[in-house]
This record gives sequence, structure tokens and C-alpha cells, in this order.
Amino acid sequence: MATKKRNYTNFERIKDKGKRLESLINLSNDIVANESRAIMSFNDFLWQVSKNPEKSLRDIFQLFYDMIKYYVPEGKDEYGDSENSIGFLLYDFSKLFVKDCDNPFFADRLFANRFINLVKGFRKGVQNNHIYLFEGPPGSGKSTFLNNLLSKVEAYTKTTEGVMYRTVWRLDIEKLYGIRKEMFEMTDTNNLTINNIKLNKKYIDVNCPNNDHPILLIPKNHRKKFLDELIPDKKFKENLFNSKEYNWVFKEEPCSICTSLYNNLLDILGEPIKVYDMLKVKYTSFSRQFGRGVSIYNPGDDIHSRPITDNTVQNTINEIFGNDEIKYIYSYLALTNNGIFTLMDIKEHNIERLIDLHGIISDGVHKVDLIEERIKSLFLGVINPEDKKHYENVKSFRYRVITVSIPYILDYNTEVAIYKNKFGENIENFFLPRIISNFAKIII
Repeated sequence: MATKKRNYTNFERIKDKGKRLESLINLSNDIVANESRAIMSFNDFLWQVSKNPEKSLRDIFQLFYDMIKYYVPEGKDEYGDSENSIGFLLYDFSKLFVKDCDNPFFADRLFANRFINLVKGFRKGVQNNHIYLFEGPPGSGKSTFLNNLLSKVEAYTKTTEGVMYRTVWRLDIEKLYGIRKEMFEMTDTNNLTINNIKLNKKYIDVNCPNNDHPILLIPKNHRKKFLDELIPDKKFKENLFNSKEYNWVFKEEPCSICTSLYNNLLDILGEPIKVYDMLKVKYTSFSRQFGRGVSIYNPGDDIHSRPITDNTVQNTINEIFGNDEIKYIYSYLALTNNGIFTLMDIKEHNIERLIDLHGIISDGVHKVDLIEERIKSLFLGVINPEDKKHYENVKSFRYRVITVSIPYILDYNTEVAIYKNKFGENIENFFLPRIISNFAKIII
């Protein structure tokens, strides 16, 4: 009997281990599905563009608009088309600001309509050269609003709906070795020594720190014809070629790093198709923790004015190409290019940051050492009313600032929702029927 009992115990132990392993496998599959880090070829990316151009060709403003639509259902008008309707819609922001948020923000009807009207302008491509400051008195919830908004942007880019693409160069050292033999000394088939620098791979990956959209590596004068042939959807192409929201596809240029790599590879390889074979595409997922795609700067955070570089990458590039024409150098602003740059309160160092953004917001360019860096970010911030003095006297800058008011709650239904979140759904049991609504109206 003792033996049977021991065998049964061993069986249960194996069964439990199997369940844990199955859970681990499911977790792994979920992470792969939602946070894929796989690199695809440029050809596979173009197939994605032809299949789903609207999702594949998005900048940060179009992504932000789509993100809001993803979390916020269409607004409801209780009066329909009657003469009593003033277009002041009821929006459900619970998925955006309440669900899965550590500190929920409850948007009343007034602010919800202001916010949605602002976001609609992003899709039209008419409000790109601005900074958007959400103004409100202390305690109005503006910091909570912005933190929750950015966390949902970060989560959205990890979903299939929120996919964004960025450029990665995979330099095939063996292929370049065959063309420029004099630079290399092949030690064996798996290890390569370049002027005493040992490489254990047959290739190296060079990430674009500016998060360049891969379509920008098609030369500007060829993009329209190329996309016309690539995309079969005639309705989308009509919008692509004529609407302002897609101007960036035909007007923007890749960063100096990608441009230099493209030109030098073209000089060595001779054919653009061979260059595109070394151009890879990766999914972009924003990470506030690492300042990738989205960054928040508090007033006490130090200002990073020195250029950023990577000596290992720079030296390896110099050795591969046999020159120093490719400068792997960028600013801290590049990390949020085609992303979201955020100022939390316009005080201390953030005053200087705001003023420094004047030329960048107006022209989209600034100098990094001797190199001109192009920046297109969604600039956001929160501000107290008394801090507007820091930019109001700069006349040219004042027109670049769009202020959105976040007042104290003026909707009693939203006030009641705050009570329920703070004290629990059963708080109504401590009031007589309909009294809690009247209590909220008195507080407002």
C-alpha cells in the first residue's frame, strides 16, 4: 500500500510540473505575440504595406489618433438629430483612463469633448508643429491624466493594432569582405577580425536611433511611383496622394545615419536592390522606462546637451567602410523622434527645455555637433496657470502652444464615479436613494 501511495504522489508531482510548464509555454507565446522583437526583411515589410497600407504607413500623430479610437468608442448624442442637439457628445473613457490604471482619471464630459476634438486634428495632419499643454489647477488630475495616457500609448504599441515599424541595418560582413578584401583578415568561417577587432558574427545590426520609418529609405523622387505600383487599394491611394495627413510619406527624409549608410553601401555594392537586402525592419514598442519612443521629463531632471554615440558601433562602421563618413551620433531628442516627448510641469529645468523646443517645433531641425538632425515628435506637457508666464512673452513661441484646459470636475456623474472608485461600489448603500447624486452636485 505504501508503494502505491508513493507512485501516486510522484504522478501528481509530474502532473503539477506539467501544468507549470504549460503555463510557462503559454506565457512565452503571449509575450512573443504581443512583444515581438523579430526582424523582418524589407521585402516582407513591403508586402505588409501592400496588404494593409493604412496600418503600415503611420507616423506618431496617426498612431495616436488610432490609439484613441482603439480605447474610446464613438460618442453618443442623447438628442440624435433633433434641434436640441449641440454636438456635445457623451464619451466612454473608462478603457483609456480607468481600466488597468493604478490611479484612475475620470474625464468629465466637458474635457472629453475638448480632448477628442484635439485628437481629430492629429489625423488631419494640421496640428503637427505645436506643443500641447494641458492646463489645470493643482488637484485637477492633470498629472494622473498624462501618466495614464502615456501608459496606454505604451501598451497599444505592443498590440497587433498598434504596430509601428523602424529601420535596422544588418550589415553583411562576409559580402562586404568579398568586395573589399584588403580591409579584412578572415580567421575562420565563424570569426572575423577587422584590424584586430574580433567579430563573432557574420553580420552586425545597426539600429536607427531616430526610429526612422523604413519607407523613408525609398528615395523621395521615386516614392509616389513606387507606392502607386505597390499598393492595390485605389481608395487608399487616393487618400495617400491627396490628403495632408500623408504629406510626411513624400516630404520627409531619413536621418543622417541612415542616409550615410545607404549612400556608402550603394557605393560598395553598386545596386540599390543589394542595399535593400541589408535593410531590415523591426516592430517599435514604446518604453517609458528606457526612454524609447516615449519620455517624461520632470522639472528636476538634468538636461542632456552632449551628443550621444556608441564608440564600439562607430569604430566597427569605420573599419567596415574604410572611412569615417558615417557619423553614428544623435541627441536625446532622437529617442522620441516619431514618438512622444513630455514635460511634467513647466518649472526649473523644464522651462529651459520648453524654450529650447521653440526652433525644433517650428522647423523640425536642430544641430547635433555639425550634423543637422530632423525631429518630429508629439510634444505634450502639463502646466499650472501661473507658469504660463514662462512662454507668454515670447510672441513667436506663443502661437506654437495649444493649451487644453483640465478644470475641476463639473459633471456630477463623474464625481460619483470618483467616489465609487475611491470608497467602493457599495458606497451608495450608505446614502438614501438618489442622495449621493445630490451630494455630488453640492460638492461641485
